Order: sequence, then C-alpha cells, then structure tokens
Amino acid sequence: MQSLRAQSGPHSNTGYDAVALAFFAFRVICNPSLRRSDLWGRPAIKKHQPPRVNLSGIGSSLRSRLLGTWRLVSREDRNKAGERRVDPDLGADPLGLLIYDARGNFAAQFMRRDRVDPSEPWPTAGTNNTSAVNGYDAYFGTYTVDEKSGTVIQVLSAALSPANVGMIVTRDLKVEGDSLVIELATTRPDGEPITRTLRWIRAS
Repeated sequence: MQSLRAQSGPHSNTGYDAVALAFFAFRVICNPSLRRSDLWGRPAIKKHQPPRVNLSGIGSSLRSRLLGTWRLVSREDRNKAGERRVDPDLGADPLGLLIYDARGNFAAQFMRRDRVDPSEPWPTAGTNNTSAVNGYDAYFGTYTVDEKSGTVIQVLSAALSPANVGMIVTRDLKVEGDSLVIELATTRPDGEPITRTLRWIRAS
C-alpha cells in the first residue's frame, strides 16, 4: 500500500512531463518559426506582411517607366541622307533636363553650353518643335502617353518663346531601365527636314 500511494503522489507525472517537454522542444528545434501557441497544436497566427514597394518607381507601362527626372546625354539632328546637322541655336552638345510627373505634368529645359550674344534675333521654330531664345529653350505643360504607338503628346502651357505657348508636339519614346530615347521629325531653320534623337539618363 505504501508503494502504491507513493506512485499516486504529487510527483507521479514527472516522467510524463519530461517526455512532453522533450517533444515540444523537438518541435521548436525543427521549426524555430513556431509561435508559443503552436506548441499546443493550435494554428499559427500569421504576421501581417506589408505590400512590397517598388523603390525604382518603374512599372510595366510606358507611362510609368517615363516618370521621373531625366538628364540629357546627347542631342543629334540628321537629314534623310543620315548626315549630321548641328543645331545653330543650341549647338552640338547642349545641357538638358526633362521631368514627367505622375499627374500628367512635364517640364523641359535646354541650354547651349556657350551662350550666344543676347542681342542676336530670335530664331524661327521648326515644325513640331519649339524655338530657343539666345541659346536657351524652356517650356512646361501637360502630357499624355499613347501606349500602343509609343508616343507622348505634349501641350505647352508656357514657353520661353511666346510663339510656342499652346503648342502641341508629339515625340516617339523608348524607355529601357534608366535610359530614355526620344525621336521627333522636325525641320531646321532653313526648312530642311531632319530627325532629332535625344538620349537621356535617369537623374539620381
């Protein structure tokens, strides 16, 4: 009787507790991500995972890839024969900055590296293009992107040259990562048709 009572005393479950603890420890070792509640067999409470943010701001559409600030790398004019024609207003290697925002606004500025004498007369703009004033061209307005044709249509709300205010111009676009290529058909001051190619890099 004494031995039976001893087995049924307060320490009779010590062996069971040790086995249970060993089992729980084994589960934790095998799966460290388990919460405390999981140890008792209840479903784990999943933590809320915030949505991933695209830090580059570059999406799949042409419009989303166009968003941001761009610095001009090169600006070349070529005639139908492929011959290079230097812009007499902004020169062969002007500075340039181009901005497109998410609300449909844009702004562009160009400057000749060696500014001309301000006493010189204002040049005449070519077709589908603005005109520089004393080696500087600037304008801003609104834009829309045609995803199918790969073009951007820009409406000029303001411009350095008064004659360009309200102008609507169209450009062909190609965006690859941090590179933007814009092409447009226009004319030189003497009327010669040219294709202008502007290469840009995304500003850091």
